[in-house]
Amino acid sequence: MRGSAHLNGHPRAPILSDGRSPTTESDTPMRITLTKQGDDACTLHQTTMSSTTAFSIPISKVALQSALREMLLTPEKHEVMVDAVMIDRYREGLRVHAGSGRFELPFVNLFPLVLEAAE
Repeated sequence: MRGSAHLNGHPRAPILSDGRSPTTESDTPMRITLTKQGDDACTLHQTTMSSTTAFSIPISKVALQSALREMLLTPEKHEVMVDAVMIDRYREGLRVHAGSGRFELPFVNLFPLVLEAAE
């Protein structure tokens, strides 16, 4: 069928730019993780197929996860400050501002970081 979202009764798998279907975690377009860096700092890591970025944040991992959760649970809130770190909203997610930089967390990548704190 022309323009169908199914191929032989099965949904079409997404295709990567090199023609392969994503089959492993490393094939996903972007992955964001959060790691603890001592008691008073953490780092957001963004990994794509072509690059890796690390963004240091001068608050604890637990404090950042709590602030992210607060923003998700309070949709009328536009921003929250935790010490020298500001978290605000944008259309596709939340942004973490620290120092002169910022890190954008799309909702699709944000939810696993917040759910990890609940475990």
